[in-house]
Amino acid sequence: MDKVHAMDEVQDEMQDKMQDKIREVLRLGTLAPSGDNSQPWRFVMRGTEVDLFNVPSRDTSLYNYRQRASLLGHGALVENVAISARALGLGVSVTLFPDASQPDWVCRFAFTPSEPAEEPLFAAIPARITHRGSYVGTPLTPAQVESLKAAAAVVPGTALHLVTGPEERAALAHLLRWNERVVFENPHLHRFLFEHLRWTREEEERTRDGIPIDTLFLNPPQRLGFPALSRWGVVRALNHVGLSAVVALESLRKLRASSALGLVSADGGEDRDFVVAGRAMERLWLEATRLGLAFQPVTGIICLMERVAAGEVDGIPSGHVERLRKLRPAVAEAFGLGSRTPAMAFRLGPPVRPGRLSPRFPLERVVDVS
Repeated sequence: MDKVHAMDEVQDEMQDKMQDKIREVLRLGTLAPSGDNSQPWRFVMRGTEVDLFNVPSRDTSLYNYRQRASLLGHGALVENVAISARALGLGVSVTLFPDASQPDWVCRFAFTPSEPAEEPLFAAIPARITHRGSYVGTPLTPAQVESLKAAAAVVPGTALHLVTGPEERAALAHLLRWNERVVFENPHLHRFLFEHLRWTREEEERTRDGIPIDTLFLNPPQRLGFPALSRWGVVRALNHVGLSAVVALESLRKLRASSALGLVSADGGEDRDFVVAGRAMERLWLEATRLGLAFQPVTGIICLMERVAAGEVDGIPSGHVERLRKLRPAVAEAFGLGSRTPAMAFRLGPPVRPGRLSPRFPLERVVDVS
């Protein structure tokens, strides 16, 4: 009986250690990016199996067309989990959308004991951030370009479109500058942004989501006046004297000062395609982080273009509808997109100043154990 009891204790200890590893892997998974740091995920743990669910109510932005922005975030989370599991000594299988009747059931992870494996991107997971500041704009080296392409190419069903030439970047920047302008010309997008801004460290700690105000890299005069812009009436009045045009010019400056502009595309437009594209996006982002390059999605305008192309124009001013219709083929041509589905645009380059990670929900808030 003593031997049986001892064996049971050893087995219980091994199971506890594995559960601890799984929880750590999930924690690292939640360091993935999401739209305005909305963190639209929930886990259900059943022993060594974990189900990942989308929570649509976490991101109700116009940008989140057909939940595509959230699905990109889920794909990034899945890639973080896969990398972390291997690095920490867990095997993991991933089954996407296990039940077609439950579209919010994104995937099932099944973990098994394994030996730790070398994962070059693992250390970049806690260091990866969205950097909204200015970049130096020095050209990428051929080695950096190849490293970025190789990181994304691991994920089948996706493609990386990277624009590095100065003239091509300048032309593309002129198109993508509308990404920021539309926020200050659309009351729905404006409200969503300011609802997700966190003005103090105390507010950050209380909510554990959203965008910390200091990660916008506002200069002192901008920081002083920015709270007034939370009122749509003020913004609408200032737009008559050029506020949104100034926002577009600042966006253009940052885009032009980037070392590269790029886009991740998918083979198709189904939910699965966007989760897969999110995995490629995260590998690219982690590799950029490993190389010391800052990275920021510039994908809101892409989401709006796809929404308009599908005829879903509710909440979008008529003037924007026409502009977005004209922008779509121009952006597709600039990236060499062809018939592929655009998933996420971005800019990258060496940062002028370091940034920081936005807060995350504690794991117990997003994990249910059954």
